[in-house]
Amino acid sequence: MKRIALLAMISFFALFTYSQITITVDDLLDVGDSINLAGLEEVPQGFSPGPSGPNQHWDFSDLGQDTVYTLRFIDPATTPYGSSFPGSNIAAEGIIESFAAEGYAYATRNMGFFKIDGFAGSYDIFEDLVVPFEPPEVMFDFPLNYLDSLEQTSVMDITIESPEPAADSVRIKVVTSVESKVDSWGELTTPVWTGQVLRMRDLRTTIDSSWVKVFFFWVFLESNTSVNLTYKYMANNACYPVMQFNADTTETEFSMMNYSVDVGVGQDELSAKENN
Repeated sequence: MKRIALLAMISFFALFTYSQITITVDDLLDVGDSINLAGLEEVPQGFSPGPSGPNQHWDFSDLGQDTVYTLRFIDPATTPYGSSFPGSNIAAEGIIESFAAEGYAYATRNMGFFKIDGFAGSYDIFEDLVVPFEPPEVMFDFPLNYLDSLEQTSVMDITIESPEPAADSVRIKVVTSVESKVDSWGELTTPVWTGQVLRMRDLRTTIDSSWVKVFFFWVFLESNTSVNLTYKYMANNACYPVMQFNADTTETEFSMMNYSVDVGVGQDELSAKENN
């Protein structure tokens, strides 16, 4: 009886250790990679991120698919704004597709971290915006393990020509504070995949402030503060979060939900898809 109990305990701890994956830079996208994401406009009624902690199971197999869009990761030198981000070694095209007519996110990828250096592109009537992050925002700190945490603050501060004749210039400052934590691990099921993941929970507090310059004087317009959550589910060899979404602090309203439709697809199959 004691032997059976001991074997059961060993098996339990073996499963516990196996299930807690570790994310490294090799699990993340690189120059030349692309990924297809399914986006949702409406979240199923009763959807919940679920509890935190070890050995969780998230069954999101009933999610729909309203759109599919592609993110491409390219050499910053091949983009129109690469010279504005000389330290970046990877750029994402399409990551702000819904935000900008022609937009790029610039990042630095190495063995220790993946950080966003800034954005550049055209939006609405504003053309050739270059928005650096000071300091860059660290998205992932490697190696990434259960209960890892990180606190940081980044600032975007740009001045652009005013679209209204009464004002000469417009200044926009965005201060974003992020409290990140790998709050759980377990098995995730999406409509196309099941596997082991780490879940990252980001609490983001954003303060947007704006000014206009009129007759050589800066005039303060307004300041707004927003707080929301971002959940990211990270898997080995997935290149990108297998699933991610934003939530309000009550976790009853959700937005920007997407999941990978490529995860688990072999390289030969991906090549065939891209060539079709």
